[in-house]
Amino acid sequence: MAAALEQSTCEVPTRRAFKEIQDYPPVMLIGDVKEFTRLGTVRAYELLKHPKCPTIHYGRKAVYRDDFLKFYLGFIDSEDVDRG
Repeated sequence: MAAALEQSTCEVPTRRAFKEIQDYPPVMLIGDVKEFTRLGTVRAYELLKHPKCPTIHYGRKAVYRDDFLKFYLGFIDSEDVDRG
């Protein structure tokens, strides 16, 4: 029994690596936006409702990846952010 305990190894789970923006599809849906921004559902939808956000409307809310990145980087540097 003691030999079995000595042979067992305990692995510590590691955090999941963040995806690069290029790993996301060219047209990002709300789930992609949530994952990239690390926001919840409500906040992600609020972000996509922003007047300057380049949202595509085709029955679902979506954004072009590259346009969204430009918007998001400008958005987090602007005064529009609620720092609550």
